[in-house]
Amino acid sequence: MTQTRSVAGDDLKRGGVVAARLVAAAPVILFALLLATFGSISPQFFTAQNFTNILVQATSNAMVATGMTFVLLTGGVDLSVGRSRSSRRLSRESSSSGAFHQGQSSVRSLP
Repeated sequence: MTQTRSVAGDDLKRGGVVAARLVAAAPVILFALLLATFGSISPQFFTAQNFTNILVQATSNAMVATGMTFVLLTGGVDLSVGRSRSSRRLSRESSSSGAFHQGQSSVRSLP
């Protein structure tokens, strides 16, 4: 009994492997594409000051994401961090707007 190999079948398998590798590498490829695009648009993009600015702005999100990862890994599903974070930001913005310094309250009561 002889076995015949399908050349088209082997090509499909190879194509599937290539497609799977391409999908796995897609985030890295897109990140490199974004870096190249923004680097070509603005000459200040690849400066140390800009990278420092990006890291400072991303720090709070990274800390919350790390904390939420530990919460989810330990089995306690508590997704209230986003709400408490937004309410903290709202209170910080209202206090910095000067409403409290002028004797006015930024919190409105409901009828």
